[in-house]
Amino acid sequence: MKLRPHFTAALLASTFAAFVSATAAEISLEAGFRAPPPAARPHTYWLWLNGHVHLPTAMDELKAMQAAGLGGVLLFEMGARGDPATIPPPGPAFLSPEWVQQLRATTEQARRLGLQVDMSVISSWDMGGPWIEPKHAVMGLYSTETVATGGTKLNVTLPFPQPERAAPLDADGRPAFWTDVAVLAVREPKRLAAHEFVLRLDPKGEHELTAIVLDQGAPGAPAALAATMTPLREFSVAVSKEGTRESDFSEVLRGTLKPDAGAQRFTLPAGTRGRHVRLQLLSGQDATRPRWTLAEFEVHDNQGRNLAASHRADQRRDGALLVREPVPLTYTGWSAGKVHDGLVAGSGGVFATAGRPSFDLADRSEIIDVTAQVDRAGRLSWDAPPGEWTILRYVCLLYTSPSPRD
Repeated sequence: MKLRPHFTAALLASTFAAFVSATAAEISLEAGFRAPPPAARPHTYWLWLNGHVHLPTAMDELKAMQAAGLGGVLLFEMGARGDPATIPPPGPAFLSPEWVQQLRATTEQARRLGLQVDMSVISSWDMGGPWIEPKHAVMGLYSTETVATGGTKLNVTLPFPQPERAAPLDADGRPAFWTDVAVLAVREPKRLAAHEFVLRLDPKGEHELTAIVLDQGAPGAPAALAATMTPLREFSVAVSKEGTRESDFSEVLRGTLKPDAGAQRFTLPAGTRGRHVRLQLLSGQDATRPRWTLAEFEVHDNQGRNLAASHRADQRRDGALLVREPVPLTYTGWSAGKVHDGLVAGSGGVFATAGRPSFDLADRSEIIDVTAQVDRAGRLSWDAPPGEWTILRYVCLLYTSPSPRD
């Protein structure tokens, strides 16, 4: 079939116009990469340490940022740490008239230079400030366990949880705000067999694995906390070539650790391969201490690389990913990430469990809500049916200080 001349001409014209348009867009895209518009340029943190600002220097810094091609700054007042000789003196109080005056001077300079200014509305890393009432501050959910025998009227005072960080206290020495969320009684609960870590190895993919290394480390906890801790004793290691479901893993090693600090190496069976590794903590050295500790877990391949190291342990790599982890003692110090961060001392390098392995509560009929039977002082008054009961108290309370300078 032949096309009509006018149709052919129209088709050619349309095709040429599309080509010109595409070429122009391509040229525009290239130009945009070579000279990005302000909205596409990167921003940078601009830290005012201790709120101290030397205005002539601040003006020069903004000029340098604009000359370097930045599009803006994120202004962040930070508390300074480190060598006292290098720390600037305190500046004006956050949001005081003097502080606002230096903010106005710097933002006007930024506007003249075409820089965008974003600002953190707090001082340091705190989520708020002294103007935040305790009932509106950052909260954490904490729990305690109490074992009691039923078949009689229970009248027991349930323990109050210990918060993980400093918090403003009331006259009784407890956080300025707290509330019971729930109190549950569980009849003869069964625990899971182990605490469990599952790591996706780094680099991603399947690897030939030759050995694992564990280190008990040196917790160095305060005496009262140390009395509840015990180093790990028995453990299990399993590998998966596929996913992270229970059925994907095959156990390749079960071992026992010495309680002492220092690397303890275990060779894996020849031909062990996997992309995920599961570490199960089966017991502690002292059965009377509920919090089990471990400083490091390494997984070595046939090239001697530790594929379980986190990004913090080696910042040149993405790091192994914790897919599953046990409930830690706290989410700051003693947290799960400490088990592969390369550090082996103190709360910054040693992992500690919150307690023994979690309960496996398969039958909801064995759980009784006794929240209404607990008063503000934490006293439980309850006609408990026969049997051994574990009382779980869940409390929401403050866990951080409202100080404006951290």
